[in-house]
Amino acid sequence: ALLRGAFAFFQTYQGEWISQRVAYDLRNRIYDRLQRLSFAYHDRQQTGQLMSRATQDVEAVRWFIHMGVLRAGYIFLLLIAILVLMAVTNWKLTLVAWAFLPLIAWRSTVMALSLRPLWMKIQEGLARLTTVLQEALTGARVVKAFAREKHEGAKFQHEAEALFEDSYRGSRIQAVNSPMMTGLWLAAIGATLWFGGREVVNGNLNIGELTLFLLYLTMLNMPVRMLGWIIMISSRAQSAAQRIFEILDAESAVKEKPDAIEIKDCRGHVLFEDVSFGYDSISPVLKRVNLEAKPGQVIALMGPTGSGKTTVVNLMPRFYDVTSGRITIDGIDIRDASLVSLRRAIGTVQQDVFLFSATMRDNIAYGAVSASQEQIEAAAKAAHIHDHIVSLPDGYDTWVGERGITLSGGQKQRIAIAHRLLMD
Repeated sequence: ALLRGAFAFFQTYQGEWISQRVAYDLRNRIYDRLQRLSFAYHDRQQTGQLMSRATQDVEAVRWFIHMGVLRAGYIFLLLIAILVLMAVTNWKLTLVAWAFLPLIAWRSTVMALSLRPLWMKIQEGLARLTTVLQEALTGARVVKAFAREKHEGAKFQHEAEALFEDSYRGSRIQAVNSPMMTGLWLAAIGATLWFGGREVVNGNLNIGELTLFLLYLTMLNMPVRMLGWIIMISSRAQSAAQRIFEILDAESAVKEKPDAIEIKDCRGHVLFEDVSFGYDSISPVLKRVNLEAKPGQVIALMGPTGSGKTTVVNLMPRFYDVTSGRITIDGIDIRDASLVSLRRAIGTVQQDVFLFSATMRDNIAYGAVSASQEQIEAAAKAAHIHDHIVSLPDGYDTWVGERGITLSGGQKQRIAIAHRLLMD
């Protein structure tokens, strides 16, 4: 009893610590990997899918480590101990009782093979449900503007119903497996009673030994029941781990060289030499583009929608890599430069400005942690947003809301311009 109590304490305390530590490391590795992957990767992914892998899939792995791994160890040790005790008591009865072990192993394998693809489908269903919810919340203003609440509700209900059906199928498999495992264990008891009774009648075994042996066999009841549950959560954890490692093993299309050059005192001489680029291999956006921008020169790119104006800007900080040709800044091929120094040397204000859920000050000074209040205000004045900020009740401490939702499009652009001016 003392040994079981000590093991229960170890299982609860250490199991929780180990599982939380693994989850902590996994979440950090996923986040770090997502930060380092190029735009090309994020263009192909849905935000809700990535969020699901960093939360729900990690939790599935954590739960298995906390509840499954240590319990599996407990079951293994218990089985070894009981096997030794049974063999010492009567080796013939041991062979009879354990003859059902291959059947239990076979049934466990069948269950695992059935559950793993189903759990993969369930995890993907959870990710789709998260994606629908995330898009509906992010685009709540658009949904309401076009009175599409019922349509979005139907989309969410469709994904929720599909998830319910898959989860119900998993429950049915477990419901069928549990009595079968119990039935095999009862069959082992029945066979042991039959063979042991004959041995008692023949004088080869006494009642005390048979009773003791049956007591050992009864102790296997809980481990056999737990085995099916462990198989279930291990199948889910394997499916979740596969989805997690799809992120961790992903290769970035934009890589920094080990001996990358640090760009210092950038003058701003930009040169495009026979640059070609396409977001896929089928539809090229740029073909053999040649462009020179000298320091201090102002250049306007004009053309119809989709002609590649934004692409030209996105290629300079290596958000994407050119398909052919090269881009140089002050004579340095941008592929030879370190990404941090390159992106600090280039200031861009995107068409779709993103602001963090923070104060005006924090958004302007994002990336410039050592900037003083005077420098922040000077940048805001240069961007013609200072007067608006100081007119607010909280001034530079005003909370802009998620994605800057409380600001107009023009105000968000000016905040972004102030941020870039401060970085310079």
